[in-house]
Amino acid sequence: MLLPVKILIVNQFEILRIGVKQVLLDFCRLYSFEVREANTVKDGLVNFTSKEPDIVIIDLSALTIEDKVLTKTERAQISGIPIIALSDHVKARTINELSGYNLKSVLQKNVGSKELSLAVVAAIEGEEYSNPDLPGNEEYKFLTALEEQLHITKREKEIFHLIINELSSKEISRKLFLSKRTVEKHRYNLIKKLKAVNLHQTLKNISANFISKFSDN
Repeated sequence: MLLPVKILIVNQFEILRIGVKQVLLDFCRLYSFEVREANTVKDGLVNFTSKEPDIVIIDLSALTIEDKVLTKTERAQISGIPIIALSDHVKARTINELSGYNLKSVLQKNVGSKELSLAVVAAIEGEEYSNPDLPGNEEYKFLTALEEQLHITKREKEIFHLIINELSSKEISRKLFLSKRTVEKHRYNLIKKLKAVNLHQTLKNISANFISKFSDN
C-alpha cells in the first residue's frame, strides 16, 4: 500500500506548478500524493482545510516576500511544515533570513527531476537534502555543522541565523515577537556555547568575528 503524502506547490505560474506535480507523479512511486496548487502560501493553506500539508514546495523569492506579510499565527502555522524551496539564484544570506522555517532543501530551478524527487523523499523522511553544487552551499553546511556542535535549541538556532545575518537584538525581537531582554539572554547563552566547543581550524579563524556579532546589541 502506498504511503499518503499531502503536498502543496506554491508558485504564481501555473505551468511551473504543473511541471513539479508531474515530476512527483512520475518519479516518486512509493507514495500516494495528494497535490494542491496555489499562488500564495495563504491561499494554499486554506485549500488544506482538514489537515496541513506534509510538505510545501515553493519559490524561494515568494517565501521571502510572504514572510514580510504573514501574520504571527500564519507564520507559526507554516514554520513547522517541511519546505523545499526552488530558486534561480540562491544566497546563504537569503537562507539565513528564513531560518525560522523548516527548510529541508534549497534547489535551483534548473534542477533535474531525479534531484527534486530525492529532495521530496528526504523531506518525507524528516531529513535535509543538500545540493553539492549549490552556490553558497559551503557556508550553509558550515553553519549547520556549527549548530550541531553547539547543541543549540530551535529558538537559539533562529536567533543564531539572524545574528549571522547582522540583525540587532531589537530587530530580532521584532521579527520573532520576543522581548529584547529574552533575545539578549539567548545571545549570552550562544556566546558561552561558542566559546566552550572544540572547533574545527576553519571555525577558529572566524570565531572571533562570530563572537563579536553575538555580543553586539
